[in-house]
Amino acid sequence: MKALQQFGEELKQNRLAQQISLAQVSAATRINERLLEAMESGKFSILPEPYIRAFIREYAAATELNPDEIIRKYHDAVAVSKPAPPPVAQPRKPERTATLAFDERQQARFVALARRAAVPGLFAAVALIAVLFIANSGSTGTPPAPRG
Repeated sequence: MKALQQFGEELKQNRLAQQISLAQVSAATRINERLLEAMESGKFSILPEPYIRAFIREYAAATELNPDEIIRKYHDAVAVSKPAPPPVAQPRKPERTATLAFDERQQARFVALARRAAVPGLFAAVALIAVLFIANSGSTGTPPAPRG
């Protein structure tokens, strides 16, 4: 038997043991008998969600049960009735394909080309700096005198 059905059955058995009719509970709680029958059958899914706890609390008070304990039992039954969440799928690593291998070869060629181009570029930059240094070393650094 499902946990919520068992919970509802316990409510019903307690009510019957006290010889309280469903009509009496309905009159005391102002809850429709159809909804009370659903509670006792464990069909809480047809009850309006925001009112379930209030209905259970009123039902417990009308049948001389401890409302806090009955609410706790309801929550326990709900926890047992909920299905386990599905396992989280691990992300798959991309399979090595011919396209991936081709991309890796292109990347390797680009890196090799960049390395080959870096040495001459560095040499050219150093040479330019040296030429500029030599060209500026001949000047005295003082501005020419004004003519006049």
